[in-house]
Amino acid sequence: MHTLSIDAVIAQRARERRGADFAFERINCSRTALLAIDAQNWVMDPESPVYIPGAETLAPRINAVAQALRTAGGQVIWVQMEATSAAVADWPVFYDALVRATRGAFIAAMSPGSRWHALYPGLDVHARDLVCRKTRYSCLLQCSSDLDLSLRNASLDTLLIAGFATNVCCESTARDAMMMGYKVIMLSDACGSRSDWEHNASLSNLLNMFADVRDCASAIGLVTASSSGTS
Repeated sequence: MHTLSIDAVIAQRARERRGADFAFERINCSRTALLAIDAQNWVMDPESPVYIPGAETLAPRINAVAQALRTAGGQVIWVQMEATSAAVADWPVFYDALVRATRGAFIAAMSPGSRWHALYPGLDVHARDLVCRKTRYSCLLQCSSDLDLSLRNASLDTLLIAGFATNVCCESTARDAMMMGYKVIMLSDACGSRSDWEHNASLSNLLNMFADVRDCASAIGLVTASSSGTS
């Protein structure tokens, strides 16, 4: 969907800070969760009025990482944005200012039960997976969801992040996660935005100070090696 392009200076700076290519060269899979953020019809269905071109092509990659992590004993969490009446009332700076021209359409689309609110049907959702409903860009804010409490209760401390949009909900969640003490790995080819520029700028910011950036093949390799004890 995107051509990855992270400035060599930023990549080198991150490598020097870490002392290696990645901060997280091994993970505890039983303490790892995949957060598939906003993988909803709203952005993935080609018939949606705000469809992100190519978004549906990421479903197989998200599914592959999800299955690898399940097999290794990790948790898969599908995160859905929603606009309940309480959420709208509690976030006026967003609904009444930043998106006021499209407010009604967004609320209608993100209301539970809407076609656009539903998870994209091409996603391989299993019974043991969790579904998290959020009301802000970041799903880790207490005013957005109870996900942080759920993660901590399950002793989960490592997050693989996929979904939409790279530079909005994915980046917001990743920044909060790192500052709250989680290990964060962005899946560069399982996140999507409206342009290569926005996608790459976001991943560059995150690699610089907040997270590791891996493609899905690399992340699956990390999961497999970590679960099997190989290096």
